[in-house]
Amino acid sequence: MGLLDGLVKAGLGQVLGGGSQSGLQGKVIEVLLNQVMGGSDQGGLGGLGNLVGMMSKNGLGDAVNSWVGQGQNQQVNADQIVQGLDSDFLKNIASQLGASETDTASELGQVLPGLIDKLTPQGQADDGLGIDDAVSILGNLLK
Repeated sequence: MGLLDGLVKAGLGQVLGGGSQSGLQGKVIEVLLNQVMGGSDQGGLGGLGNLVGMMSKNGLGDAVNSWVGQGQNQQVNADQIVQGLDSDFLKNIASQLGASETDTASELGQVLPGLIDKLTPQGQADDGLGIDDAVSILGNLLK
């Protein structure tokens, strides 16, 4: 996934609304996109719509709707991320990062609002959005 690595290193954190981005945040974005866009046969969710659905079902509907829709993105904290994500999904991401679930949840709380906002420019979380589409959208934002 060299192109995605390049996007992260090119300053994806600034596109997502942050100034400087920690190395962990960049890796979180990379692992998260791979897990969200990957098929369920690979342990992934199979699309952005599934991530949005999971988080909405688990009590973060208002926050997620603010990220997908137009306007201000509602911020979330680590406890809300733990509540919103399936525990196996969070454990899998933490394992791939070599980080604790607490640190991973904290980083996801900082990354997810901006990332989902940027991946849903039309205000819809489309399950047809593949990893190549996500890279293309994020790449265009960096131009």
